[in-house]
Amino acid sequence: MKLGLFLLLLLVPLGPSGHCRLASGHRLPGKRGECPRPSRIPLKPCGNFCSTDDSCPGSERCCSTGCGRECRLPVGAKRGFCPRLDPSMMTICTVRCSKDSDCQGSSKCCSMGCDVHCVGSVTAKPGVCPKRKVLQTFAPCSNSCKDDTDCPRYEKCCFTGCGLGCLPPDRGTTALLLPTAWVHQLGPAPSGGPVSSGDICHLPPVPGPCRGRFRRYAYNPAMGTCQLFIYSGCGGNPNNFRTVEECQQVCQQPGRAKE
Repeated sequence: MKLGLFLLLLLVPLGPSGHCRLASGHRLPGKRGECPRPSRIPLKPCGNFCSTDDSCPGSERCCSTGCGRECRLPVGAKRGFCPRLDPSMMTICTVRCSKDSDCQGSSKCCSMGCDVHCVGSVTAKPGVCPKRKVLQTFAPCSNSCKDDTDCPRYEKCCFTGCGLGCLPPDRGTTALLLPTAWVHQLGPAPSGGPVSSGDICHLPPVPGPCRGRFRRYAYNPAMGTCQLFIYSGCGGNPNNFRTVEECQQVCQQPGRAKE
């Protein structure tokens, strides 16, 4: 009877936001590990490329760089992601590891309900996320992904400037296919294949789902000119330029015919 009561006290559901809630009511932290120390010589570019740990994918944390903040793996953390947890799962609260280095090989220390133990990791997609500075928006940011497994094809789960979203990685072969002006834009590339300037210039202007109001320019192939539109601050596509000059450089080229 005592053993059954002990197990019953430990069998508790998950708390809100995926945190593990112990029978005592104490909530385990969402992300473990210490941020690496900032470099004495700050790495360029400087700026805030994340706002909180929740704006970083997987086990990455929002860490100081010495001249801003960006998503980084904690000290000793292994690459990859913990397997997804079934939120309806009930489990016994046991802690068999505290950090990834407690686990052999590529296994990671993961919270599976209130059971923290070593499990095989889910491999991250190749490439690194593009850096997006934190946007000042009028509405709370939301995440459309948690890690790379939520994203189609080669796209990765990255900070978009306002929450997590799927973006093409900054890889050598991928980056070379993108116009220089687009690399600084906020919208994700289409997932249909390699992107060229011709593809970008034929995309319709998309304001996005957020509530911000930012002046942007998109190329109108029917008119053969770059036109002003209002961008919400998240989502959208690469036909989204900060200045009319950037838009003209990529899309309004000599000899480009109207449609």
